[in-house]
Amino acid sequence: MKIKTFLLVAGILSCTLMSAQIGDVAPPVPGSKIDHQGMVLNPTPFRVSVSSDSGPAADGTFIFKGDKKLFHLAKFIPAGTTGTPLTLKVNSSSKYFSKLGMDAVSGAFRLSIGANSVEITGYDKAGVFYGLQTLRQVIENKKGGNLPVMTIFDKPTLPLRGVIEGFYGPPWPHEVRLDLIDFMGRNKMNLYVYGPKDDPYHRTPSWREPYPADEAAKIAELVKACKENMVEFAWAIHPGGDIRWDDEDYANILRKFDAMYAIGVRSFAIFFDDIKGDGADAHKQADWLTTLKKDLMKAHKDISQLILCPTEYAKARSKPGEDGALAIFGHSLDPAYKIFWTGDQVMSHVTRSTLEYIDSRTRRPALFWWNFPVSDYILPHILMGPSYGFDTDLTSKELSGLLTNPMEHGEASKVAIYSVADYTWNPSGYNPLDSWERALEALVPDDPEAFRLFAIHNCDAGPRFRRAESWETEVLDPANYTAEQFNNLYDEFLRMETVPARMEKACPGMLLKELRPWLEQFGAQASRCRKALDALRLSKGTDKVAFKQVLESARMSEVEKKAYEEHSTGTVVIQPFYEKLIEYLDGQD
Repeated sequence: MKIKTFLLVAGILSCTLMSAQIGDVAPPVPGSKIDHQGMVLNPTPFRVSVSSDSGPAADGTFIFKGDKKLFHLAKFIPAGTTGTPLTLKVNSSSKYFSKLGMDAVSGAFRLSIGANSVEITGYDKAGVFYGLQTLRQVIENKKGGNLPVMTIFDKPTLPLRGVIEGFYGPPWPHEVRLDLIDFMGRNKMNLYVYGPKDDPYHRTPSWREPYPADEAAKIAELVKACKENMVEFAWAIHPGGDIRWDDEDYANILRKFDAMYAIGVRSFAIFFDDIKGDGADAHKQADWLTTLKKDLMKAHKDISQLILCPTEYAKARSKPGEDGALAIFGHSLDPAYKIFWTGDQVMSHVTRSTLEYIDSRTRRPALFWWNFPVSDYILPHILMGPSYGFDTDLTSKELSGLLTNPMEHGEASKVAIYSVADYTWNPSGYNPLDSWERALEALVPDDPEAFRLFAIHNCDAGPRFRRAESWETEVLDPANYTAEQFNNLYDEFLRMETVPARMEKACPGMLLKELRPWLEQFGAQASRCRKALDALRLSKGTDKVAFKQVLESARMSEVEKKAYEEHSTGTVVIQPFYEKLIEYLDGQD
């Protein structure tokens, strides 16, 4: 996706202030925080029934019963020779799930926790695995006590739920990918598309060449990790920049896919985004890909997913008529292909109207490539805000799935990934604000308040996809304010100043490493704002020397400005307020 349009860092301060002045306001975050009464589950289950009775001890072990072929799925559940019987089984009967009031779909399950036993019945292996992940969460919620006697009926709404590593910039480190795959499994996501723009073997100039042995081994390890987490690994190729529509390049693609198949890949994606010229010819794309599907399926019977990212991937970039690429794909492209779509724009809300636009032309439900929290077009920002802008009445009829395109900061992207997992599993039950609150607690459980205070001031994705930020902070008018307004804001800045040190103690290592540059700026910004408020208070008195000294201490030096421009924080409310306050105080000098 072509969103790599970097802002000039020298203009960030003025740009953010100008945005605030022209009234470029984000929509508010829907939803509200919920008291889950000690039972936090993600994604939000379809239906839960809880009694007041107590079940087995949460800290105990389990004896696996039922189908032995399923026992390996429970490796994260404590097992022993004694303990609570845990029966695992598959029942693919639609009648069984119909009686439960559920659709018989892949991933559906029933989890029953009784007084002395636990049973999980899945529609398939994926359903058993998801039931075990829910049991894992219940156990973690009830540590030191007993599991509740309860039954959970659950199923995914969207067939495909996941992550696409599709941004420009440094690809994720291998250890971050492995950790994210485990995180996806925990939260019932099932598709990871590997397509980092800066992997040279993924796109021009080296897409025709095989991976070096060490890189191929890493991809094989990712495939293995995905299988263990019920996640489909899809490898993507991006040949359009210099493709030749001839037999030689067709053979090059087949050879590359065969090489990836040999290391375990069973799902493939072909990207034609962000290109021009002959490579963008939709007729040639459709003809080749239809033939490619036949040849792949002939050679490999177990291909799982085939995905296309078209050149016209957003409504604003597409031709609406029969001569448009989407209509051409609808008529000519094999229906086995899922087709990516980013919405009305490159960054968009997920709405029924934009899906009607593409689905009616491609004659299949779209696979949404959601460009959030990707930040390759606004690198100075770290995007930690809520995930919202989704219609909650969508089903698999309109949407085959949704994948989030995250930041190059994989650990920090988990805030959004957590909520995308929540939405894609159960759109009708999605509560954006509550899901965000739960994500923060899940990622920094030792001090979620510090993480929240940082995150709420680091949400905005810039003018192209404005997001709510600092919505709980009331800034004041320097020329007209109350003592209560002053004290509340002063206390807010004092709390903000404590965040970097608190996060150093509480934040997990890989996440802290990614956030540290922004945490440093966050603390420095809060300190400047507090000092500016001190200067405002002194400006009302007679000690002009003290006023000038404090005002000078509140100013940003050139070095501080440069550091802030590289790692910007509080761009929508806090920094514009600071600049306005300094301007006002200069007038009092």
